[in-house]
Amino acid sequence: MRLFALIILFLGFTACTSSGKKEQATKVDKSQVTAAKKAEAKADKKENLERYTCVVGKDKRLVEIDRSTKGRCEVHYTKLGDENSVAWAQATPSICTEVFGRIRTNIESAGFECTPKDSPKEARNDR
Repeated sequence: MRLFALIILFLGFTACTSSGKKEQATKVDKSQVTAAKKAEAKADKKENLERYTCVVGKDKRLVEIDRSTKGRCEVHYTKLGDENSVAWAQATPSICTEVFGRIRTNIESAGFECTPKDSPKEARNDR
């Protein structure tokens, strides 16, 4: 009878300690998943944002195409620090690509030199 009571006590203690480990493992997993989701969202945002800066003398222009909203795109044009949305599309995102290219062609024909911008942080500093 004592042996039976000792076995039950032993099983009771080990069951309690293993559930605590499971909770701790779950907490770690959730924080790792949250960090991974944040990193993925940041990468997606960078992938969905294309931009270039065009310069002639001291005049600087910034053109961006933002595809971060699913199924929608938007083209932004910044001139003398004033940003305007110049095009957007919901069903036909090719419109944004066309406008984006047309603006660059027009700016370059006016003597501007355009270069791609990789970092969203750099572009914010340019505005």
